[in-house]
Amino acid sequence: MIKNVIDRAVDLIKINSVSSNSNREIIEYIGNLLDQNGFELEVLTYKDSNSVEKYNFVAKKGDKPNGLVFLMHSDTVPLAKEDQLEPYIENGRLYGRGSCDMKGPIAAALNAIIDTKSDETIVVVVTSDEETGCEGASFLARESILLKKIRPLWGIATEPTELKPVYAHKGIGQIVVTAYGKAAHSSTTEGDSANFKLIPFLHFISRLKEKYNIDKSYQNSIFNPPTNSLNITITDFNCAMNVTAAKSRCKICFRAMPDARTNDVIKEIEDEAKRLNLEVSSALYDSLHTDPESDFVKLAESISGNRGETVAYLTDASQFSSSFKSIILGPGSIKQAHTECEFIDIEELKQGYDIYKKIIENYRVN
Repeated sequence: MIKNVIDRAVDLIKINSVSSNSNREIIEYIGNLLDQNGFELEVLTYKDSNSVEKYNFVAKKGDKPNGLVFLMHSDTVPLAKEDQLEPYIENGRLYGRGSCDMKGPIAAALNAIIDTKSDETIVVVVTSDEETGCEGASFLARESILLKKIRPLWGIATEPTELKPVYAHKGIGQIVVTAYGKAAHSSTTEGDSANFKLIPFLHFISRLKEKYNIDKSYQNSIFNPPTNSLNITITDFNCAMNVTAAKSRCKICFRAMPDARTNDVIKEIEDEAKRLNLEVSSALYDSLHTDPESDFVKLAESISGNRGETVAYLTDASQFSSSFKSIILGPGSIKQAHTECEFIDIEELKQGYDIYKKIIENYRVN
């Protein structure tokens, strides 16, 4: 290796690619590296809701169909402290924002890709805004001409999984319900509190949570927990206590799963909101499920030495389900992702490199 995995990870961690920023610098770093190693690149950009330009690309080496994709996201969650951009090693761990999620795994995958010869087509997909709702992946899956032309078969999302192949993950359903009232001094009868209008709906949601935790038709036993983890947050936009709230909003979130009545959940919540004359909107970030008995999952199990499993969090992989089948596999633990003292174990980082390398060497298209 010209640059070892640790040095590569350090380079990436030093780049501030928090989701609110442009990710141009890290995209250029990865893109230049792949370009220097014979990859063809297609770069696509869009402006996010704050008019910040975001960069995404598809890179490929080889022209055979049914290639292997390495799927990476370039952004991180916000910094817990400024020195998270100053990576350091202590007690066999590499510390810094993104060391675990997912700049360490990216470094392992990039070095494995560069260092390994393959007769099959190798594809690298790098996205933006995964941490804020998979916007980059959705955009790239929709707009990339090169990805449609390549038609890869299998993908690996290089998220931290403790090097365990993950064949299924939950999605996220989001529903926003808003009540409108009239602001006035609370000592008068001139106001109309939006908070009171929301109360019947909140009671309905609390009963739904009870039902979902009991009724197994809303559950999927391959996940831990098997329930959809229905959750709510509420705001009246910091209305003073002596003012009737002009607007009150409830955000509902649940973890969507295959064969767990996801559409029914969204419909019954939306129907109740409409019955109560509340404003409602919804969005669904789909779950992922790959056949655990498929040859590729078995290959990943054999090389990693770990059995396939499921996870409760969401990844970009679900956005590409119509383009290629995916597993999630990478060094690091989700328990360390997004934390104030985020780190990745250096030995596990090196093992990730070895595993990615062996998968590339052994990947064959029938």
